[in-house]
Amino acid sequence: MIFFHDNVAFNLVLILCSLELFLVGVDIMTTKHEHEVHHKAAVDHRKAAHHFEAAAKHQILAAEADDNDDEVVAAHHAYLAYGHQIQAIRFAEKAAIEDESVDHSDVDHE
Repeated sequence: MIFFHDNVAFNLVLILCSLELFLVGVDIMTTKHEHEVHHKAAVDHRKAAHHFEAAAKHQILAAEADDNDDEVVAAHHAYLAYGHQIQAIRFAEKAAIEDESVDHSDVDHE
């Protein structure tokens, strides 16, 4: 384990890591286009999370209704949970496709 007793050693490590990334050709900077695409994906990830959370809440309510032998309420919440699950998967897939769509060799958007 490395302990940094002063800022000089820490800065030296940062410079060496940056130099290594530069020499290897790794571009850690993102273009405006890439940032916008990732932002859209982040919004869709959040929408997916919202719908997964709503689906889980309705599944719990359906389970509670089943415990109380209330078939109508259980079916209602199961139906709502299923709808939220479909929406969650749709948003999750959309976010994944957006994230994968960023082509780092595309210079048209810079």
